[in-house]
Amino acid sequence: MRPVSMLKEYAYCPRVAYYMEVLRPSYRPTEPMNLSREIYSVDHVREILRTSGFRIVKEEWAVPLRSKRLGLQGVADGVVVEGRLGIVVVEAKLSVRSNRWLHTRDRHVIFQAAAYALALEETRGYSVDYLAIVSLEDSKTYVVRMSPSLRRDVIRLADDMNKILDDGLEPPPKPGRKCVACRFRRVCQPWVAGRGSERLY
Repeated sequence: MRPVSMLKEYAYCPRVAYYMEVLRPSYRPTEPMNLSREIYSVDHVREILRTSGFRIVKEEWAVPLRSKRLGLQGVADGVVVEGRLGIVVVEAKLSVRSNRWLHTRDRHVIFQAAAYALALEETRGYSVDYLAIVSLEDSKTYVVRMSPSLRRDVIRLADDMNKILDDGLEPPPKPGRKCVACRFRRVCQPWVAGRGSERLY
């Protein structure tokens, strides 16, 4: 079983997931990851949900989940029962710029939450129709529907990722602006390694 977070990284850039797999013993969280852990608290997330209009009927936090179908496991930030939306998987992030940004450049975040939702359905037999992406810095909640196309996309991504990683295949590079700040750029694209100060080890 691979971590659900690896699917998020694969959706962002397949090579990031590949390097997480092959360099796992030396993998270190980035500064934004550590910062989000510092400011995250259940009380904070719950308050953001409530100020966003959520009527929480039931809640569970730090929910361990696994999916044999996806070959993934992890811990969802939260699962709540909301008065109108039903069962909702909650994923907290340090910052989400906008709803449009979330559905384009940050779509990998949606895939992560959707993978937790599919794992929840598989392990507990629930039906999940919505996701809640919580932005900690600006205290906003973005509600995303678990559409049939989103479900298909997550299954396809998981299948593609597991096949590539099981076969030990290194995905081709996709050079772009995000490469400059990538923590794996020294091994992926040495020619951009001089720009920035993040360390791989």
